[in-house]
Amino acid sequence: MHFTPAVPAGRELCAGMGTAITAVVKTLVPGVVEGTSTIRSGLGSTLACGATCCAAEAECLAGEQAACAAECTGTWDLPWFDLVGARAAFFRVNRAMATFIQVDRHHMIFLSLVSFSLPFEGAETIYAARDGNTIDNLVWNAVAANSAGLLALKFGQSKVGQQPTIRSGIATSDARIATAVHAFAGALTLLYPAGNKAGNAAFKARLAYAVLSPTIGIDSSLSAACGAVENSETAFSASCLQAWYARKPGPARLGQTIAWELMYYKVRDGWNSLGTDGGCDAGPDFCPRYMDITDYDPETGACTEETLSE
Repeated sequence: MHFTPAVPAGRELCAGMGTAITAVVKTLVPGVVEGTSTIRSGLGSTLACGATCCAAEAECLAGEQAACAAECTGTWDLPWFDLVGARAAFFRVNRAMATFIQVDRHHMIFLSLVSFSLPFEGAETIYAARDGNTIDNLVWNAVAANSAGLLALKFGQSKVGQQPTIRSGIATSDARIATAVHAFAGALTLLYPAGNKAGNAAFKARLAYAVLSPTIGIDSSLSAACGAVENSETAFSASCLQAWYARKPGPARLGQTIAWELMYYKVRDGWNSLGTDGGCDAGPDFCPRYMDITDYDPETGACTEETLSE
């Protein structure tokens, strides 16, 4: 928006986007549109496993911390960690002050996930927005999959809420956060294929990775069963994802299926995010990501005569 008429046009566009997004989000939570529920109550969040264990100012001894960790070893539990210590490190305060910070274990994991900023540095706004939208979609679909009635946003398949491809039968916040971390990690190498090495190292330094040790990239056994996401010959099959998940149900496999499904459509959305659209196969030097293959010229065409604002 470097020329004057684009400013009011851009503002009108953004206002319209906000209205449209709000209208869709309300439909994802049963009862909100009808006025019988709020988004907060409809989400039905729950406390983290071991929420109050060793949560005082004085740091627990090793044996006490081990006892806390032992409380949270279920398949769908978020592993226990010293929350007060994590707050102190993240906010750069002492333990005494950290006990007053109203950030729980779920918040800490989520913050370490969404603040993963390395791939965005230096990126143009439109690319950063696309990647941010993808991460939001992964997280929301992880929440929906671990619920009784929340609807998922199936990019590339529908513009209205849909039943998740898989529902875990679990509706805890622990399950949702753990699944979201596994989904993000699964999508990571397709989101940022150029510079994976640096991006992977940065993600491995995050609390989310330290706590859950998710597989980075699509699990090889999932690719073997349902096909490689980036392979143009791969066909989408919900039943294949369901069967692969059913062999070992848990947040790791659920997150992987969410990543596989979303990224299957993301790499086919016309953005040429892998640089291979149009059959380009000469490698990243000659087939860069997001390369325009439409021969579009912004300096020519009828659109240059359009009046954007009166």
